[in-house]
Amino acid sequence: MSAPVHDVGQLPDGRVFYAMKFVEGPRLVAIAIFGLAIGLVLAYLVAMSPDPKTGEHYYAQIMIPGAIVGLLVGYATARYGGKTAASAA
Repeated sequence: MSAPVHDVGQLPDGRVFYAMKFVEGPRLVAIAIFGLAIGLVLAYLVAMSPDPKTGEHYYAQIMIPGAIVGLLVGYATARYGGKTAASAA
């Protein structure tokens, strides 16, 4: 998803500006946080299973990487994901 730049210039005080078409869509942070939440939930479901040998649960060792993966996937989806056929219609 890209928006074309319509104008570029310099303000009287020396700051540079550019004007682009406003693009509607979900916010990047909201989608990344949603990915984080989904990653945590799925990792928690996996972490609930005890180790067959010791019977221990490894919540932190499973949930932290799961949350990081969820956050990265959510960010990548929001940042680089294209329009689907349903949203393009």
